[in-house]
Amino acid sequence: MLPKKNRLPSSQIPLVVKKGKRLNCSFFVLYSNSNSKTDQPRFAFIVSLKIDKRAVVRNKIKRQLRYSINKKLGEIKAGFDIVFLVKKGMKEKSFSLINSEIHKAFQKQGLI
Repeated sequence: MLPKKNRLPSSQIPLVVKKGKRLNCSFFVLYSNSNSKTDQPRFAFIVSLKIDKRAVVRNKIKRQLRYSINKKLGEIKAGFDIVFLVKKGMKEKSFSLINSEIHKAFQKQGLI
């Protein structure tokens, strides 16, 4: 689980999606927006019912993303709000593949 200081409030998710930089990856869409008010990176994860009807599957995807982010917290630049919007193909992918895709996305966005 991410520390509370690294969680993006749900009221600010639409702002990041609307004004942030967008990066399309094979398993997710990454939105990032700089935020000078915080000294920590903050994250939110969106997994819709279109991915899978079962909450167990959606929660598993979110847990995998959170775990991967938690391992990289020391490397990620401070002052960014980041939103992950998961695509349909992600539930069949392995954790190591998801982890490497997140690392590539962060490098492309200049977050590491």
